[in-house]
Amino acid sequence: MTRRILTTMIVMLALAGGSIATADDLEGAQAFLCAPSHATVCTPADGCESGPLWKWDIPTFIIVDLKNEMLGTTKASGLERSTPIQKFDRDGEQIFIQGTELGRAYSFVIDEDAGFASFAVVMTNMTITAFGACTPADPAE
Repeated sequence: MTRRILTTMIVMLALAGGSIATADDLEGAQAFLCAPSHATVCTPADGCESGPLWKWDIPTFIIVDLKNEMLGTTKASGLERSTPIQKFDRDGEQIFIQGTELGRAYSFVIDEDAGFASFAVVMTNMTITAFGACTPADPAE
């Protein structure tokens, strides 16, 4: 991972409790790195709870590779997770990414000009939502 991307992600994670101050233009990018901030998990039995990503084993960084239609974790995470992107659309202002796997449906909406993102994962009796930001990246890093 390049030093610029790493520095940008560290700054964004430091601001995870509040609003994220900066993000990047993703216009034309075929791969980018997204960093969700605090998550909110809701269940019918327990209501909703917000907290840090690690509390629910949510990856700190997500590699989005539109060319190969894959989402994955970084090598440094040690998680070795990946899932296919089943649908994505780019309308010049937003990037929409969706898919299903292992009884879960996911949806990302990313502002193409600023890189700000909303993430949702839905499964029976549980929803997970988060906000974050994305920056252009090389998927091989």
